[in-house]
Amino acid sequence: MAKKFLVFDLWSSYGHFKKPYTTSSPLTFSIPPRTAISGIIAAICGIDKKIYIQYFTKDKADIAIALKKPVKKIRLGINLLNFNDSMTKIIGKNPTRFELLQNPGYRIYFNHGDEKLYSSFKKHLKDHTTIYTPTMGLSENLANFNYIGEYSGMEDSDAERTVEVNSVVPLKNIKPRDIVFNYDYEYFSENLPLELDNDRKVTDYGEVIFEKNGRKIAGRFRGFYHLIDIKERIIIL
Repeated sequence: MAKKFLVFDLWSSYGHFKKPYTTSSPLTFSIPPRTAISGIIAAICGIDKKIYIQYFTKDKADIAIALKKPVKKIRLGINLLNFNDSMTKIIGKNPTRFELLQNPGYRIYFNHGDEKLYSSFKKHLKDHTTIYTPTMGLSENLANFNYIGEYSGMEDSDAERTVEVNSVVPLKNIKPRDIVFNYDYEYFSENLPLELDNDRKVTDYGEVIFEKNGRKIAGRFRGFYHLIDIKERIIIL
């Protein structure tokens, strides 16, 4: 089965995608969760943040993510402002140590069943225009993007042969013993939010594996797409 994918690169100076179990010293995911990428695409297209979630459920949108730059993290002190109950006056500051991604860069692969939304996003990518400002997690982390192209992806479910995949790999698509590890590589895994409900509560998580420096992961995978024209293989989150 073939699908069309819009491919674009996304980067910024800093990024922060907060892990939900951290409070006083917020930590960040190494990779933007699928939910964050959905929000970035919605911002570019101008879909209101109160309703965009319903447009990016897994049965409507396909999203894959690849690392384009090595994962680097730093800690910076940020002054969070405290307001009075009416939110009209600053009553103090709360210095907080944030873990931030430094110079993060990703390649995003996107398909959507709604042709109108798909075409609108494609036009914004090609024209490098946005309705709302895309950010890498926090409003201070302004993001930039570059349109790579539109490519046809052929689905391949052959889990018997070894291939290399460009994107991060959901563990549901592979058995641990089927990964071909390179001992010079740095492999990590994270449990990422995949879907939200209308109250912005996470309804689905998925564990992924990636190579810290953006190298391809080799193994025997189930259900990947081969983008022939750019010779890249991806797995949908």
